[in-house]
Amino acid sequence: MQKRAAKILLTVAATTAVGVAPFSGATTLNNSEEVKATVYAGATEELNSITKEALINSEWMSKLNIANNYLTVVSSSCSVTYRTGYTQSRVNIRKASSKNSTKLATVDVNTRVKYIDSDSEWVEVFTKSHHGYMKKQYIGKKKKKINITPKYSWDGEVLNRRNGVVIGPSGKESYYNLNMSRVINIMRRMGNNDRYWVREDGVKMLGEYVMCAADLSIHPRGSHVPTSLGMGVVVDTGTFIYSNNMQLDICTAW
Repeated sequence: MQKRAAKILLTVAATTAVGVAPFSGATTLNNSEEVKATVYAGATEELNSITKEALINSEWMSKLNIANNYLTVVSSSCSVTYRTGYTQSRVNIRKASSKNSTKLATVDVNTRVKYIDSDSEWVEVFTKSHHGYMKKQYIGKKKKKINITPKYSWDGEVLNRRNGVVIGPSGKESYYNLNMSRVINIMRRMGNNDRYWVREDGVKMLGEYVMCAADLSIHPRGSHVPTSLGMGVVVDTGTFIYSNNMQLDICTAW
């Protein structure tokens, strides 16, 4: 790959001087400017091909001495820009630039990607193992800071389906069991891609956090709050807040 790139660059320098356009198949052109335009256009196409191959393999990237965070291949008529970024959440890589396109893979938060910069909503991306498209909004310049689950201890009564109501570390706790589809969709739109699952004791979880409802003016959606069942994440609210705005309603499968 190195030899191929070097050969192209040397050819551009030599043939521009003598008036030959090797990539176009022509032997002579009318003037030097026409030669340059033709040679550069062909060389850029070849170099872009090499660059795309290199972007998929970081070892080749270093061998080609391509900058890790910014690369531009320029000709007299076009400029293709590649940047480095990190995914800001779990995100799907699609075969084409559409949410209805085939999903090729799902990558975790802080996955390093090379992408072709553009003003469009979707961008072409390269990871160590995949090549496809994702929305540009999910790519950031730096790795996302991951909040470590806050630690706390609770020695008091723990909420369960038998006692129904307890006074937990943040106040009164109750429970409810409803379909979580709407709530999960809201959290996804907020950028939360933590896995939704049900714990062995029947508590509904979002990642490492106990899902709960609260007064959103006190505990905003997505904020963390201690519960008797573990550290909670606020995902919902309810009419119970009008009688007790400090109450938490825990999401369960009971």
